[in-house]
Amino acid sequence: MFDLLTQQAAADAEAIFTSTGTTTYTVPAGVVYISAVCIGGGGGSSASGSPGTGPNSGQGGTLAFATLQVTAGETLTITVGAGGTAGSTSGAHPGGNGGLSSISRSGTALLQAPGGTGGANTSSDSVVISADALVSGSNAGGAGRSEDRFYQSGLGGGGAGGYSGTGGIGASSSSDGGSGSGGGGGGGGSSITGTGRYGGYGGGTDIFGQGSSGSAATGFNGDDGGTGSLVSNTNGFGGGAGAPAGSNALGFQIVGLAGRSGAVRIIVPGRKRLFPSTNTTN
Repeated sequence: MFDLLTQQAAADAEAIFTSTGTTTYTVPAGVVYISAVCIGGGGGSSASGSPGTGPNSGQGGTLAFATLQVTAGETLTITVGAGGTAGSTSGAHPGGNGGLSSISRSGTALLQAPGGTGGANTSSDSVVISADALVSGSNAGGAGRSEDRFYQSGLGGGGAGGYSGTGGIGASSSSDGGSGSGGGGGGGGSSITGTGRYGGYGGGTDIFGQGSSGSAATGFNGDDGGTGSLVSNTNGFGGGAGAPAGSNALGFQIVGLAGRSGAVRIIVPGRKRLFPSTNTTN
């Protein structure tokens, strides 16, 4: 009862973290629970290939949320994952994996959302949710696409994960992308135009609680997938990068694209306001 009364007395507040890297957050006075969402960075896409390997688009970042018990005045560490790096024709061919976004205490993760896997890459990062979380959930980003070196069109990136469903898969010329689910981002579109014929980015997911799911991009113009749960951040966070067409089809090699960065948002008091959708907007 004391915890609940204390929470009710604490003022509504939020902290938003969108700059990549590590910083800190001090729990406000009177707060014993926080509710938080983390979105990992989107995966980068591979280069068109050297010598002559095929393109691979990036996966969208995972979204994880939880209501966590804290101590007023304590300092938590916040990490915002960067988008995965673009694949290079002169070095590593794969796209880089998106960075982890997390909230931790004294080096122990309380909430962690992995970044999307880069095109032609692998990842062993995993979701972490504290065992004593009151309300929690996580959903993966949509997958990227993989094709051979003769492929004529660019490939769409995967959408970021949603609050109660996954992000949409990216598109190829022979297979449409997918819309996000549960407030997740939609898959990016294919492309047959422009230098490199780059596919569109997967739609990111916004950080203000569950809303409408992002739609899949259509056509062959390399459009980005729709942003999931859009409130104010046009691209959302955690979209996977679209990939170029195959190097044999283009007649030259070309680099991939970097994925879009992740984000972290904390709202208090955490038993009055909690993700995925209870009093989550300002």
